[in-house]
Amino acid sequence: MNGCNNPGLRKPVVDSGLEVAEIPFSNLPEVVSQASPRDVPKFVLESDTTVLRKRKGYHITRQKMVLLLIAIALIIIGAVVGAVVGVLKSREHLHTAASNNTTSPTTNTTLGITIREDSAIAVTGWRYGNEYSIRLFYQDRDGFLGISSLESVTGEVWSPGIRFVKAKSGTPIAATCYNQSIYGEKNGHAMEIHVYYLDDKSTLQEFIFKDDSKTGKSGTLNSQNIKPASDTRLAAYWPLIVYQSPENTISETRYNCSTGTTDCWNNVKLDITAHGSSNSLAVVPMGRRVFGLFLYYQRQDEELVNYVWQDATGVWLGEREFAQPIPPSAPIAVLATPTSSTRPTLNFYVLWQDAHGIIQVSWKEDSSWNPPRTFPALNNARNGTQMACLTPYSWYDDAMEFGPELSRCFFVNGDGRLKQVQYGATAWKDMGVVWVVSRAAKA
Repeated sequence: MNGCNNPGLRKPVVDSGLEVAEIPFSNLPEVVSQASPRDVPKFVLESDTTVLRKRKGYHITRQKMVLLLIAIALIIIGAVVGAVVGVLKSREHLHTAASNNTTSPTTNTTLGITIREDSAIAVTGWRYGNEYSIRLFYQDRDGFLGISSLESVTGEVWSPGIRFVKAKSGTPIAATCYNQSIYGEKNGHAMEIHVYYLDDKSTLQEFIFKDDSKTGKSGTLNSQNIKPASDTRLAAYWPLIVYQSPENTISETRYNCSTGTTDCWNNVKLDITAHGSSNSLAVVPMGRRVFGLFLYYQRQDEELVNYVWQDATGVWLGEREFAQPIPPSAPIAVLATPTSSTRPTLNFYVLWQDAHGIIQVSWKEDSSWNPPRTFPALNNARNGTQMACLTPYSWYDDAMEFGPELSRCFFVNGDGRLKQVQYGATAWKDMGVVWVVSRAAKA
């Protein structure tokens, strides 16, 4: 475009014989020419500023440019910090809202779970062929029960914990499972998981999960209004739940629809008395099929013994051959695992904590019990920790499947973190911390 026809351009001006280039016209005020730096007593070094000739329009010193860039950077940083604070506040609001909801199974949340150091622990699982599943239960610091799962098809990775119901602070927990086909369901290997606990009124409660569900629902046991001792422990292996009554006797609740009772639940007091109502309990099958059960409890003489129930008689027959002195109310857990892929028998491993906080193991492989001993993988347990071992699902016509992958036990270590160990053939293996529920535990 020709400069003569454009009012925004000035004509060339000749000064001292030199032609000056056309300069865009500006309505902004002119910048006053600066004196030479050498004429000013105190001046900024030329490395920090640029002195321009007098001309129309703006010019910016290097110092001002640096200040401008710093200001822009501060504005950007402020925006980023504001966004981060907003996200954190939003998460805090969500966490608070989830904590205020204590009963609805539709409000499950995975906002992060940290197991309380004195939490009870419960675990159950099953195996079909080369695939296996584990469900782990515990209580967090806010009093909610949590569930984490592990599936062999996705590797040895625990799912983030899901909080599903508010329970009594320090509640006992027990868990078991069964194949739904035993009650006529046609879903193949569809499993149902039942977890038991006490509410704030110390009433026995039940919560049920399908193997492919994360929401769950309350169970029919809740309507039975069973009131165990307020400091009871719980144990379960389907169809049996064991607890201690306020008068210190051990009682069972069994699911058996053949008796015609309401919702198929049958509550019976057993003719045995434990050392105290806060003593640990454990229930495992006698063999790979559920033709009998062992109940482990501490007698009044402080010996840990196993009590026998056989399906052939339908009654508890009394104590078996195991008897091990342990400290009063010492934590215990029992692992039962198939002896081999072809034999109908089980091996038994009884874990208990001694007076020094060390986990001891008494075990029976084949015909006789071995004296207790310790293993490095079981070191550094929290003194008084609750413990749980996984004895897989079995039924009358569905034998417990062989394989070491499910031979696991859990306890809280000295750092307040949930630890898992596995037994395989001759030794216990340290499987490390279950980090999805232990991240915020004390260092």
